[in-house]
Amino acid sequence: MFLRATQLSVVILAALGILHDEIHPEILELGGSCQYRKQLCVNLLYKTFLDLYESTLPHLWSGALTLERPLSSGLQTYQVKTEQFPIGQPATKMTAHLQATGEAMFINDMPSFKKELQAAFVLSTVGVGDIEQIDTSVALKISGIQGFIGPDAIPAGGENNFIPANYHLYKPDWKDEWLPPLFILVTIVVLVVVVVVVVVVVVEVVVAIVVLLLEVVWYQKYYSQEQLY
Repeated sequence: MFLRATQLSVVILAALGILHDEIHPEILELGGSCQYRKQLCVNLLYKTFLDLYESTLPHLWSGALTLERPLSSGLQTYQVKTEQFPIGQPATKMTAHLQATGEAMFINDMPSFKKELQAAFVLSTVGVGDIEQIDTSVALKISGIQGFIGPDAIPAGGENNFIPANYHLYKPDWKDEWLPPLFILVTIVVLVVVVVVVVVVVVEVVVAIVVLLLEVVWYQKYYSQEQLY
């Protein structure tokens, strides 16, 4: 019945209202929110009306235009220090061509194997501390959990490393944790000693200068009195 209205603005507003009430988008995991997609449909209909109507009002012109997004680009300028090469020297990554052509194989591109298992690190909620015991009874009761890998799972003769040098997957000795604090403590003590020595030297220099000035003043006063007599 709204199409029988005499004013075009009334027809447009009514059509937008009906569309808003009748559209009920489905919930999609990767499709944006329902409210956004619903409002997008209403906006596109309004944009169509503006394009067909060709309004003479300047503030409505931009609503009918089709936005064109130019090619994005970026530029970064940095200083090249050739004397430090190969450090900082531009080089093409060995896998760049494979990744650019789509030939590189990533973990998610590989097909799953039958009875394939996945591992995840379990982190402690304590920042600094020693692990006395690990209770896995509750975790092993969870459906799908097949086992737990701890320090005891390392076979005899195996290496307890995790690629980076001097980095252990499991802490072999608690004494290693004390090296950074001891280093910082020793560094602070050395700095304090240096500051104290500098202060003492400065005080001695200032005292010597003051004594010298007092002696000069005293000698000048003494000789001036002798000249008077």
